[in-house]
Amino acid sequence: MRLPYVNLRQRVNDNRTSASRLARASWSFSSLSPSPSLLLFSESSHLKKGQDHHCCCHASVFRRSLHSDAFSFFRSATNADTSDQSNSTATFISALITGLVVLGALLAVWLALRKRNQAVYAPRTIFPPPEKRAPDLPTNPIQWVKTVVTTSDDVILHSQGPDTYFFMRFIRLAVMIFGPFFIVTWLILMPIAGTGAANAKGLNKFTYGNVATTQQLRLIAYFLVAILLTRKLDASRDLRTHQPAIEILTLILRPLCLSIVYTLYLIDQEYHHYKQVRQEWLASPARANLDAARTVVISNVPEKYRSREGVQELVGETVEITNIWLSRIIGKMEDVYDERNKETAKLENAEGSVLALAAKNKRKNKLPEASKAADVEADSLIGQYIPKKKQPSHKRGFMGLLGEKVDTLNDSPAYIQEKDAELEKARAGLNELPMGDTIFVRFATREQAHAFASSVDPATTSTKDKMRVDKAVTAGKIEPGVDIMAEDVVWSNLKMAPAMRASRKILSWSLTIGLIIIWAIPVAFVGVLSNINSLSSTVSFLSFLKKIPPTVIGIIQGILPPVLLAVLFMLLPIILRFFCKMQGTVRKSEIEKQLFVRFWLFQVIHGFLIVTVSSGLPAALKNIKTQLPQLPTLLAQKLPTASTFFLQWLALYALTSFGLAISRAVPFVMSYLGFILSGPTPRKEFKFSNKMGAIALATTWPPVALLLCVGVVYSCIQPVITLFGLFTFVLLYILYKYTLIWVVDQPNSLETGGEFMRKAMVTVFVSLYLELVCLCGLFFLATDATGKRSKPGLAGGVLMALLLALVAVFHWHTTHVRFPPHECHYLQSTTPISAGHDASVGAYPPRKESKEDYEPPQDKNVEREYQHPATYEDAPVVWICDDTLGIGAAEATRLNELKIYASTEFAKMDAEGKVHVERGPPDQPWSDGIDAI
Repeated sequence: MRLPYVNLRQRVNDNRTSASRLARASWSFSSLSPSPSLLLFSESSHLKKGQDHHCCCHASVFRRSLHSDAFSFFRSATNADTSDQSNSTATFISALITGLVVLGALLAVWLALRKRNQAVYAPRTIFPPPEKRAPDLPTNPIQWVKTVVTTSDDVILHSQGPDTYFFMRFIRLAVMIFGPFFIVTWLILMPIAGTGAANAKGLNKFTYGNVATTQQLRLIAYFLVAILLTRKLDASRDLRTHQPAIEILTLILRPLCLSIVYTLYLIDQEYHHYKQVRQEWLASPARANLDAARTVVISNVPEKYRSREGVQELVGETVEITNIWLSRIIGKMEDVYDERNKETAKLENAEGSVLALAAKNKRKNKLPEASKAADVEADSLIGQYIPKKKQPSHKRGFMGLLGEKVDTLNDSPAYIQEKDAELEKARAGLNELPMGDTIFVRFATREQAHAFASSVDPATTSTKDKMRVDKAVTAGKIEPGVDIMAEDVVWSNLKMAPAMRASRKILSWSLTIGLIIIWAIPVAFVGVLSNINSLSSTVSFLSFLKKIPPTVIGIIQGILPPVLLAVLFMLLPIILRFFCKMQGTVRKSEIEKQLFVRFWLFQVIHGFLIVTVSSGLPAALKNIKTQLPQLPTLLAQKLPTASTFFLQWLALYALTSFGLAISRAVPFVMSYLGFILSGPTPRKEFKFSNKMGAIALATTWPPVALLLCVGVVYSCIQPVITLFGLFTFVLLYILYKYTLIWVVDQPNSLETGGEFMRKAMVTVFVSLYLELVCLCGLFFLATDATGKRSKPGLAGGVLMALLLALVAVFHWHTTHVRFPPHECHYLQSTTPISAGHDASVGAYPPRKESKEDYEPPQDKNVEREYQHPATYEDAPVVWICDDTLGIGAAEATRLNELKIYASTEFAKMDAEGKVHVERGPPDQPWSDGIDAI
C-alpha cells in the first residue's frame, strides 16, 4: 500500500530529539559574521520539564562576532516542539525587548560620551590634512541624525573612493528593494496567511505554511506576489484577493509578461550608475596627476617580452612608454631583508622598554645604587637606572624560544650590521639575477594604459580585440592590472613562475572548498558542548557526564561554545585571505576581491543553505525507514519555520549592531588605555592614538549581502521579515554613512574603482535564484486535502520555473551584453593597442571634483618606484623618545655611530614614562595630517 503524501502545511508533532536540535543549532553559526562593530544577541531559552516552562534571558557582547550569541539564540528558538509554536513568538518578543533595552543603553552611552572625545567619535575632523578633513557634526542629537542622513553620498565618493561609495549604494539598493517588498507582502500575503486554516500559532501564523489543504487557491497569491516582487512595478493595486480563482489566474499573465522588469529594473539602473560613475572617476582631472593611473602591472609575461625592447613590442612600437620596471628573482635577498627589518623593530621595542623602565625606577627610587646591585656599570647611563640582568634580552633560536640568550641592546645592532652587509653584497650582483615574469609599465597617457590593459585581459577584452592581439596573450598567459600603486604590490609573489601560479590557484580553491566542507566539524563540536546536558540524558554512552557538578556543566555549556566559536569565525577571514595570497596574486587589492567571492560563498552556503535545509532534516530523518518517499515533502514542510530564526536575527542584528557601532564604547575605553596598550615606543603610540581605522570590504560586504539574501528569499514565505529587513538596512545606511564620512580612512592603495560592486550585484542575482528555487519546491510539493499534488501549487511551480529562467537570461544579458566588463573602463578601444594605434577616451564627462581629490606631486626616486624594496631600501629608522633622563638621545647617538639610523625627532617621554608624539615617524612623509596610503 502506497504511503500517502503528508500535507505540506500540516503541523506534525515530531518531538524533535536533542540531536536534531543540536544539528540545527550547530549549523546556524556559519551565517553570522557581520563586521560593523560590536554585536549583542539575547538568548531566551524555553526548557520543557513536564508541564512546567521556564524562561531565562542571557546577553553577551562580542566584538565583530555575532556567532556565539546567535548560536545560543538559534538553539533556543528551535528547542520547542512544533506543537508549541507560541514559544517562537515568546522567544522573539523577549529577545526583541532585550535588544531594545540594550539599544537604549548604548544610545545613552553615545549621548553621554560623544562630546568628550572627538578623536573617537569623529576622527576624520582632526587627523587628516586640513584640506581633507570632514566637517564637524552638530552636538544636538536630532541635528546630528539630520546631518548624517541629508549629507550626499557623493561626499564618500570624493573622500574615500568608489569602493565604499558603491558599498553605500548597495545598502541603498537593499532599502529600495525592501520598501516595496514590505508594502506588497504585508497588504496581500499577511491577510491571506493570517486567516489560514492550518491553525499555526505565533509568528508561524503568517507563514506560507498556514495555508491549509482546503485553501489551495490561496497559493495563487504567493506566486503572484513572487512575480510582482521580481518586476519592481506598482501592480499591487491590480491584486484583489477576494476575486474568484479564475479571475486571479487571469491576472498572472500580465505580471508574468512583465516579470523581467522587476529588480531587474533596479539592477539595470545600478549597473548603469556603476558604469557611469566608474568611467567618470577614471577620467577625472584629479587622477590626471597620479602616476599610478598610467601604470600597468603585467604578470606571466612570456620570456621573449622580458626586456625593454620586448615590452615595447608587446604594447606597440608607436605607443609612448615613460618608464619600465623589470623584476628579478631575488631569492634569499628577500629573506635577509625581512630578517633585518624584524631585528630593527625588535631593537626599537627594546629601546622603548629601557626608557619606560628607567623612568619608572627613577620615579619610584628603585635605582641600582639604592638596592646595592653588584652589576651596575659606572660608565653606562642605562646601568645607572636599570640593573644589567633586567635589561632587554632575547634568544636567537626558533621563534625566540630556543638558543642562546643575548643582550638585545648590544647584539641587535651587530646583527643588523651583518644583514646590511649581506644585502649590500647581494645588491651588487642584482643585474646577474634571472628576470622575473612580472613587469611594471608606465605609459605617457591614461588612454594608452587602459587601452593596453583592456586589450590583453581576457576578462575585459571584446571578441573583436581578442582576434587581433598576440595569441599568447589571448590564451590567458598575460595578466594585466591597471592603476597600480607600489603599496598595492605583494612583493613576495613576484618570484612565482606562471606554472606555479596555475597549480597554486587550483590548490587554493581546493583548500577553500575543503574548508567549507570540514568547517562543520568544529562548529558541530561546539554544538555538542552547548547541548551536553541534554545529550547526557539521551545518549547512553554520555551518561557519565551526569556525575559532573552542575556548575562545571554550566561553564562548559554557557562559556566555552561562545568563546570557541568567536575564535573560529575570527580566524576564518585570515585563513581565506591566506588561501588567496598563496596562489601568487601580485596585488593586495586583487586578493581582497578574491576574498570577497570566497567569503560570500562561505556565507551563503553555511549561513543560508545549510541552516535552511538542516531546519527540517533532523525531523525528516527521524522515521526515515517508513517515510522515505515523503522526505522532500517533509523538508519543504520545515522551510517556513526556519524563517523564525532569520527573523530574530535580522531584528536583533539591526538593534545591536547599530547601537554598539554608534556608541563606540569599546574604542572610547581603549583610547584611555592607550598608555598600557600602545607600548613605550613612539611608533606604536602614533599608530594607536592617531591612525584611523578602515573598513575591510572583503569581509564586511558579504555578511551584509547575506542579510539581503535572507530577506529576499523569505519575503514571500514569511512576510514579517520584510519589515525587519527594511528596518535593518535603514539603520545600516545611517551607521555606515556616519562611519565612512566621519570615522574611518580607507587606504588609497586598495582602491579598485568600484569593482567590488560587480561582484556584489551577483549576490543579488543569487538571492533571486534562491528565492525562486525555494518557491518552486514549495509549490511543486504542495498537496491538497486528498493527499494529491495541488493544481494551483503545480501552476505556481511552473510559473516560478519560467521566472527563474527569465532571471537567468536577464543576468547573462546584463553582465555580458548590456554591461560587459570591457565597457566599464576608462577607455573603449576599437583598435588593438598592440598594433600601435591610439584610442579615444570614453565619452562620459568628468565628475566635478572637490579639493581633496587633487594630490600634489611628490619628489621620489622614479627608478626604484616599482622595484622590490629589498633591492634598495634602507632599514627603518629606530625611533626613540627624547626622555628626561637623556637615555634616548644617548642611545640614538650610539646607534648612529654604528651606522644604524636612529632618531628622537617628534617624540618625547615625560617623567611619568608616558609617550608623546607630534607626527609620524621621521623617515615617512608628512603633510600636516594622516592620509591612508
